[in-house]
Amino acid sequence: MGPTIARMTSKGQLTVPKPIRDKLKVSAGDSLVFEDRQGEIIIRKQSAVDELWNRGLAATLGEWADELDDDL
Repeated sequence: MGPTIARMTSKGQLTVPKPIRDKLKVSAGDSLVFEDRQGEIIIRKQSAVDELWNRGLAATLGEWADELDDDL
C-alpha cells in the first residue's frame, strides 16, 4: 500500500482512510494510539492491554491532582 492522505479539518479532526481502517481493523468507537518515534508518528489500534494500563495509570496519577503537595 502506498501513501494515503487525509486532510485535517479546522477542528483538528481527520477521517482515517478506508484502506488504513481495514488494515488496522478499526471501526466506530475504537481508539487509536499516536506515538512519536524519533520524529515519525506511528498510528496503531489501542489494544485491551493499553486500555487497562491507561486506566491504572490515570488512577495512580490522580493522586497527584490535588495542590496539597505542590510546595514540597
